[in-house]
Amino acid sequence: MSEFQSLPPSKVLHIRNLPEECNEMDIRTLASQYGEVHRVLLLSRKHQAFVEYTSLEESARMLDACETTPMRLGTRVLVAQYSNKPEISAPENRG
Repeated sequence: MSEFQSLPPSKVLHIRNLPEECNEMDIRTLASQYGEVHRVLLLSRKHQAFVEYTSLEESARMLDACETTPMRLGTRVLVAQYSNKPEISAPENRG
């Protein structure tokens, strides 16, 4: 379907097309429907985030849901893909 589907599975998902008013709690609330969220890194200026789950099965569950039915946050349809990183190692977002 997209060039990003060739990335190997990861516990970390890269989420794009986030609304400007989105915050970390919005992402955690949405992502926690699919499993236990270990860490979230929000890149608000880029309208992107990384969500790290505790297992590969949980990240796959969210990715499958995004690909099956358009997932919305606010007025935007989110785009999700596996990250090329096995875990989030960047420092916590400071705003």
